[in-house]
Parts: sequence; structure tokens; C-alpha cells
Amino acid sequence: MDRQDGQTGPLAPGARPPAWRRSLPLQVALGYAAIALIWSLASIVVLTWSRARGPRLSALAAGAWIGFSAFTSAVLYAGLRELLRRIEASRRELEAGERRLRTLFDKLADPLFLADERGRLLEVNPRACESLGRSRDELLAMEVVDFDAGLTRWEIEALAAESAGQPDRVHTFETRHRRADGTIFPVEVRAIPVEWDGRLRYLSLARDLTARKRAEAAIRESEERLRAFVEHAPAALAMFDAGLRYLAASRRWRETYGLDGREFLGLCHYDLLPELPERCREHHRRALAGEVVRCEAELIPDASGRDRWDRWEVRPWHAEGGDVAGILIFVEDITGRMRAERALRESEGRFRSVVESAPAGILAVDGDGRITLANRRILDWFGYGRDEILGRPVEDLVPEGSRARHEALRRGYASAPDRRTMGAGRPLTAARKDGSEFPVEVGLTLVPGAEPAFLAMIVDVTERRRAESLIRESLTFRETLLEAIPAPVFYKDAAGRYLGGNAAFFQFLGRGREETIGRTAAEIVPGELGTLHSEMDRRLLENPGRQVYEAATAGAGDEAAAVIFHKAAIPGEDGRPIGIVGVILDVTALRRAESALRELNAGLERRVEERTAELAELAGILDASTDLIATAGPDGEARWANRAMERAVGPHGPGRAIGRIADTHPPASAARVLEEGLPAAARDGHWLGETEVLGRDGRLIPVSQLILAHRGPGGEVAYYSTIMRDITERKRMEAELARAARLKDEFLAGMSHELRTPLNAVLGLAEALMEGIYGPMNDRQAEALGDVHRSGRHLLGLINEILDLSRIEAGQMELLPGPASPEAIGGDSLRMVRDEARRKRLETRLTLRGVPDVLVLDGRRVRQILVNLLSNAVKFTPEGGSVSLEMSADAAGRELILSVRDTGIGIAPEHLGQLFQPFRQLDARLSRQFGGAGLGLSLVRKLAQLHGGDVEVQSEPGRGSVFTVRLPLVLPEDPEEEGPAEDRPAAP
Repeated sequence: MDRQDGQTGPLAPGARPPAWRRSLPLQVALGYAAIALIWSLASIVVLTWSRARGPRLSALAAGAWIGFSAFTSAVLYAGLRELLRRIEASRRELEAGERRLRTLFDKLADPLFLADERGRLLEVNPRACESLGRSRDELLAMEVVDFDAGLTRWEIEALAAESAGQPDRVHTFETRHRRADGTIFPVEVRAIPVEWDGRLRYLSLARDLTARKRAEAAIRESEERLRAFVEHAPAALAMFDAGLRYLAASRRWRETYGLDGREFLGLCHYDLLPELPERCREHHRRALAGEVVRCEAELIPDASGRDRWDRWEVRPWHAEGGDVAGILIFVEDITGRMRAERALRESEGRFRSVVESAPAGILAVDGDGRITLANRRILDWFGYGRDEILGRPVEDLVPEGSRARHEALRRGYASAPDRRTMGAGRPLTAARKDGSEFPVEVGLTLVPGAEPAFLAMIVDVTERRRAESLIRESLTFRETLLEAIPAPVFYKDAAGRYLGGNAAFFQFLGRGREETIGRTAAEIVPGELGTLHSEMDRRLLENPGRQVYEAATAGAGDEAAAVIFHKAAIPGEDGRPIGIVGVILDVTALRRAESALRELNAGLERRVEERTAELAELAGILDASTDLIATAGPDGEARWANRAMERAVGPHGPGRAIGRIADTHPPASAARVLEEGLPAAARDGHWLGETEVLGRDGRLIPVSQLILAHRGPGGEVAYYSTIMRDITERKRMEAELARAARLKDEFLAGMSHELRTPLNAVLGLAEALMEGIYGPMNDRQAEALGDVHRSGRHLLGLINEILDLSRIEAGQMELLPGPASPEAIGGDSLRMVRDEARRKRLETRLTLRGVPDVLVLDGRRVRQILVNLLSNAVKFTPEGGSVSLEMSADAAGRELILSVRDTGIGIAPEHLGQLFQPFRQLDARLSRQFGGAGLGLSLVRKLAQLHGGDVEVQSEPGRGSVFTVRLPLVLPEDPEEEGPAEDRPAAP
């Protein structure tokens, strides 16, 4: 299409020079014609002036022609060179212009399309490809209608025709484009016709309106919310322009001022309420001047005679330029609040009257621990005046030595309040102004409010404590004595019915006090054992005195137990027995306690395995996990938390899920996470430890916390994630296990005298009878007494081993190191097993290799280790075998090595792991054949470890075993001038 000069399109030409000035070839041709004309005229003039004729004229004409040819050739050459230079310069300028145009076309931030009048795409920029998700080749093969979801082909052609008819106008319209994935998004298109390659084309710029549409929707939504807020505001609220014309008013405002159902928007407030007093108008004028005017409480007389209290505020609102454009008026009816405050004041007066006349002391304390109220009783008891005590720290009423602890308890109570009734908890003591102390009972209640406060009821219990003390003293001795005995103790009446016992007794029976009191042994213990107890009770009542017998009984849970019963008759006033008191010595408590520990450990392991399995199954469902999971930025600021974390900890501020690390952890744990956990995770990728978090109820939750560092593309820490598991139950169970083990060990370690004394008496009596001190015995009696003596010795050894093991575990066994001869210790140990070895015809041998003559060690305990090992070797070695003890020294490692070697039955490899466990026999058949309680090797290891060493074993079934004990090699400070002993055998 032809276009005239003066067009405003992007390719419209400006003022153009004449054609001959724009064409260099034409300029050269015109110049050549002008030169030829001037040369011809000059030649004619010269020839005419010279008046030459004939040959001279011809010569002059030829010279003129030659000069003309030379001159015109030079001019033509210079003109052609200039033509070529200009052509090259024009080409370079054209290429530079094309590059600039292409760069501008490609770098434009908005999609750009060039199409013909039918909508076929001729060129697109990269942003157009990116916005539609297609390549340039794909788009150049398409038409506009292929990706424009808002225009038809007919509409596109109509727009092209309209643009062609208005070439100076930029056509702007909105439509929708379709991406390659099918998504449709709104765009604003600006189109203009341009001349391209001599033809009329259409250049379109499309701008994505998605963000603008969302912003417009958000603005509309915000306006709707604002209108809804104003409409439904609980207080009267209205907005006016500078002329006090209504712009908006809430429903409460319309109801209050009688505007409901009336047209008021745009009308002046004074026209609608002409009776408005002058003071209100003055408030409006002050607000329009830029001042905020408010009143917290104003009494408004009501025509009905009922007073109304209002709280109001008038403040200016500003236009975009900052000028006051109008005012906002807020009015709230606070009549109910004012009446409540007046009722509260009256109630406080009545409360003070009750407080002053109360028989107990009443004390109120604020959140800072300062006394805010004290009645007359408090003043009389503590010796303060009212002005002295008010504002004083409540810790001044506590004895000086307890003030720091009282303050900590008070703060803890504020974070986790719990109503405490009068007399509950431990005895309390108060301090008067003069420093004297007196006992009190305190009832404590948290007073709800914005700031924590406490109300305490205090009673002086000095006289009551004195009376109670007298009563307690008469009962405490018997109860304390009974409960302090760690063994089960019971007492019965003359009919054999149980009257009572200590806690250990009922624990031993596995029955409660109510199930036992009033019943006989035959009713409680079924079968022959109950009959035996009843028969022994009958004999004791018939022959008053003391009675000791042993029986196999059932402990708690019907577990078999070996116990010794000590009974004595209780004499009445007439000397006849009125009851029986008894003590039960249970030697199986250690086994039951360890069994319970193993079961608890197994339960813990099962729980850990179950939790691990659950975690593996739920690894991808973080938000549903029961663990506390959260993420934080590199600065430790929380970003996200799962529901379990939010339930446990709770939100800590707007815009944050759980707040900062310092908000969710107590100070010590927060410091550990920030100073140890995060740096370790940043350095190693992870950190695992145990910390605590603050629950939303204020309690501390112990957790096992894993922190992982997640890195960005540059290797820097992008954020941290943490997984925390609540280990409250595990901590409680560990504490219970430790307490059970400690009580077991303390019980057995403290029972040495009670267990050994009666047994030593039995052994001493048996030895006296065997020696004939009480008269001769026949062979059968002597044989029976020998059995008693051997069984007693066996039992005494078993008790000694149990007690030694318990003392070690309870930390009550101490070594007594001193100078000792290793050779003497080895010889003594072999002599103690010599008789049994000779009976089985076993060869025994002691060998010393490089052992100093004197070492510093506990000779008694080392001898105990060797005797246990040698006894086992002799016990499990068949007749005709050999048992040897080798003692050597490793000077480099500073170790004393004791090896016991036998040619016995050996130990299977699968049993080696159970070898040093107490009360464990590897094979029940061996226990029946060889005897033993399974304590010896456990005691050997404990004693070796007590010395700072250990024991190891090598064994092969059918070929024997080698037990090696390694102890620290300690030489005397002033050793004798003797070298180490030569390798030598020692006498067995």
C-alpha cells in the first residue's frame, strides 16, 4: 500500500532530498555531461579565437579531443572510486542497522510478532517463543489463530484491515494466548502496520497480564473485605469527606444514629443530625486540621433515664498527596464495661473485708514475686507493718537458706501452675521479721490475668506440729524399724493368721496387703508348702523360741525361689505365745532383678525397632509424622514445621510457624543447637544429639534431635532441617531401670551380715557336733551332719560370690593393693584345688615367665580370680587330664598375664558370648552333672575389670580351654635389687 510522507509508523520516511542528490551514478553522469559541454564550448572559443585553418585546425581539434578524453577519464575514475566507497559505506551502515534492529527485536522483554494481513507469522523474537513454549521454527509455521484463544480468523483479518486504514494508530486490545502445553493466559496486544520488504505487514507486541489480573482481583477482594469489615464492625464506624459527607458507615452506626433504611451516602452529617452539639462539631474541625481527638469514657444522658457510656475517637484520613481528605469516627458503647468495673470495685471492697477477718493468713503476690496484699493475720505472725510488707519480695518471708530455691520454685510454678491444697507437699517453714522461724501450711492458687499472680492461704501450725510430733514419735520407731529391714518381715497371731508385714514381704508374696491380712499360710500358699508353713508354726507355738528352716517356695509371679525362714514366738504378758514374727531371706532376688532388666532391655529394643520401621514407612509423609520436623534458614530462623511440631511447641509470632530456635528450646539446649549442632551439621552434613524443646504448655520435652544441612548449587548451606523424637518415656524407663539395678545392688551389698550370720552359726554348730563337743554320734548321724556341713559350706561360698558380685556392681568393693609375690599367689591357688585334682588324677603345674618377684596388687582378689578359674578347670577336666597355671609379664605393655589351661570338655563357639553372664549355665546337663550357680566366671571378669584389666577365653570342644586374665603390671616404688625371675616351673 502506498503511503504519504509525514506518516508516524515505525518505518514511515521523513523529508526526502531530490532524486539526483540521492543517486551517485546520476550525479556522475550529469557531471560528465556538464564537463563535455563546457569543454566543447571552450574548444569552439579557442579554435575561433586562433583562426586556424587546414592542418593546424585539425591538430588543434585533435589536441582538444585528447585533452578532453584524458580529463574526462580522470574525472570518471575519481567519480567511480567515490561511488564504490559510498556503496561500501552504505552496505556497512545497512548491516549495522540490521544488527541493531535484530538485537532490539531479540532482546525486547515482551513477545514480538510480525505477521501478514492473513495472520501468518513472518518473524518472532525469543521472548515470544518462551511465552508460548514453542521454538521459532514451530511458530513461523503457524498463524496467529493457532495460538490466540480469543480471536477468530475473521476477527484477525478485520483487525488487519482496520489497521491498514488507520496507519498512524496503535491498536490496543486484550486477548488470550495458548501455550504449547494447553494453558491459556491473558495478554494485552499493541499492533501497528509497518512497511517490511516493500510490503505492508503488522507488528504486534504482547504483554502477559497474568500478574496484573491477579493484582486487580486482590484489590477487588481487599475492597470487598474492607466493605465487609466496615459493615459488620462491632462498634459504630463512619467515614466522611472533608465536607462531612458520608462515604461509608457500619451497620452499628446506622442503628445507633437512626440511619438504617435511609439514604445517607453523599449527604452531610450535620444535615442528617442537625441537633449535633457544638462540642462534637469542634472535634470534627480539629480532626480536619490533622489532630486525632479521642475520649476513653464519656457519659451520654439518655432520654429514657438510663445513662450510656461511650468511648470514641475522631481521626483524619489522608489523600494520596498527604492532604487531609476527610475524617473517620469510631464510637463504642462501653456501658457494660463501666458497670462491671463499678461492680468489681464493690466486690473488691467486700473481698477486703473477708480477707481481713479471715482466721488464716492471706497473701497475694504479683508476677515479679512482690507482695501486693496481706491481711491482719500475716502482719501479726510475721511482725511487719502494712506499709513495710507491701511491695516486699515474698522471699523475705522464707528462711534465708531457702530463698534461692523458693524463687526457682515460684518461677516454675508460674510456668506450670497447679492448684496446691492446704497441707499438701513437704513441710514448710516461714521466717519472721526478726529472723525467727515457724512451721506453716500453705495453699497456693494462680490468679488468672494478663500478668501471673498468686494467692496464698497461710496457717501457723506450730502448736499442731508439736502435738503431731508426740504422736509420730510413738509410732515412728516400730514402723521405721520394720520398713528399714530390706528382707521380707511378717507377723501372725496365735492362729497363724497374718496381721501385717513390711513392703518387702508383700512384694515377695506378690499379693496386696488386703489380700493377705487375716489369712493363714495354707490359704495363701497352695499345696505342700502351705502345709509345711502351718506345721512349722504349730511346732513353734508349742515350743516357744526360735526356728530356722529352708524351703523352696514361689516368689512374685510364681518363680521358683530358695529362701530361709527365721521365725520367733512373740510372748504375751503371761509368757504364753500370742503370735509369730518371721524374716525371709530370699537368695534369688538378684536373678529376678537381672531377668527383669533383660526383659526391659528387650522391650526397649523392640520399641526402637518398631519406631524405626514406622519411620521408614512414613519417610515421605513429613507433615503426618509423629516426630517433630522443622526447617530453618542459615541464620537459624524457622521456616516450616509439621503439624506434630506445631502441636507440641505452638506458633511463636505472626508469619512464623514456630519462631526462632531460642523460642522453642530452653537456653541450654538453644545454645547447644546454635553453637554445636548447626556448625557440626554445616561441617559434617549432620548432627545428632539429645536436647529439649519447650512445649506450648511450658513443660520441657526431652528429644533426640537430628540436624541435617542442605546445600545450594554453590555449596553454601541453603537451609537446615531437623527431626526430633520425644524420648520422655525412654528417659523415664532408663531412670526406672537404673533405680531398680541400684536398689538391687544396694540390697544385696547391705545384706552381707544378715545372710552370713545365721549360716555361720549353723556351720559352727555342725563343726562342734562333728568334733564331739556335745557328745558322741553314731555313723549315720555323723554322715548326715557331714552333708549339712558340706551343704552349708557350698551355700556360704555361693552367698560370698553373690555378695562380692553385688558389691562390685554397687561400687562398694574397694581393692587393697600392696606388695605381693606372684609365685606365692599361684602356689596358694593351686593348693586350694589340689585335693580335687588328686582325686581325679589330674596333673597340675605352675609356670612363671619373666614375672618380677614382687608386684603391687590385691593378692586376695587375684587369688580369688585364680581359684575360680582353677576350680572350673578341675571340675570340667576328665580324669587323667592336666590343668596348668602360667604367669608371665609383658614389660612393653605393662601387663601381668595369668593363663589357666586345661584339657577338659571345651566350650562350643556359640556359647562363648554367654560365658561371663551371671547365673547362666551353658548347658543344663552340665549343671546337673558338675553343679554350680554360674557366678564364678562373672565374678572373675568383674574382679579383673575392677583391677583395670579383663579376661578372655579360647576354647575348642573336646580339646580344652585357655582362660587368660590381663592385669596392669605395677612395680613397687622401691623394688628390691632382684631381676625378674627366670623361666621356671613351680611345684604344684
